[in-house]
Amino acid sequence: MFYSLKSRFKGCLIGAYLGLKLAEDEQTEGIFSLIFEIGNSLINNSNSWWEFSPNSLDVALKRNNERNKESSKLALILLPIILSYHDNLWELNEQLETILSKLESSEETKENLTIWAKFISLICTEIKPENLITEILTNHKLAENLLIKQLKIVDKYRKEGRSLRELVKELTKQKYSEELDLALAIYCFICTPEEFNLTIKRAKIVTNYQDKIILGLTGALSGVYNSYDGEKIELPEIYLLAEKLFMRWCGVYDMKQNQIFNPVNVANINLIQHRN
Repeated sequence: MFYSLKSRFKGCLIGAYLGLKLAEDEQTEGIFSLIFEIGNSLINNSNSWWEFSPNSLDVALKRNNERNKESSKLALILLPIILSYHDNLWELNEQLETILSKLESSEETKENLTIWAKFISLICTEIKPENLITEILTNHKLAENLLIKQLKIVDKYRKEGRSLRELVKELTKQKYSEELDLALAIYCFICTPEEFNLTIKRAKIVTNYQDKIILGLTGALSGVYNSYDGEKIELPEIYLLAEKLFMRWCGVYDMKQNQIFNPVNVANINLIQHRN
């Protein structure tokens, strides 16, 4: 599925928004406002593309519930940064390390977000959904990481055609872990990658057992894969944020000196056409 990168930026943010909107839960309240805040902070930092400061994120999180520092919440809140650095994993890891150190996050959280960011990066580079987990497991050296162990189970159960109920039962044998939401969201996506509605419905079933944040995570994955064309809904604020993030990725550092222009039609000479 060859979609433009700009449409994938839009799809990711719209998918996350739709999932969080469907959740309508106090656990997810305020997450998308943080996505906007971090995205706009990144866009408005006109000094240098490589000098994003985590201070604004730290301040924003302190105004909200401390639970937002869990892996599943940060996986959504940091989407603008993950998208902006998706093609440079070394720089992305540096940014995540700086931000998460500022937030005093655990090593486990840092590892989880590194895996999540890698997953989104692979989707942006057109890796087939059925190969995503294999790619992560092959190239990731965190063998003892709990999320890696859970992804191995997800991959095994998917290939064997086991039911969602069986997977949830297997993954929830131990006490709750912040990695579980990420693993289940990935499962919901890779089972029906090209069906946004069906993917979200599967995630909705999972919320009977787990946090509703899974809806936002699943929406983000399905959105970045199916792109903007996959969600027919008018959300101009999100479109504008995605447009500006894409412009930033293209090297437009000072948004105050630029505006998003309407497309201009260009025709061959001597061809009669409509004039604006």
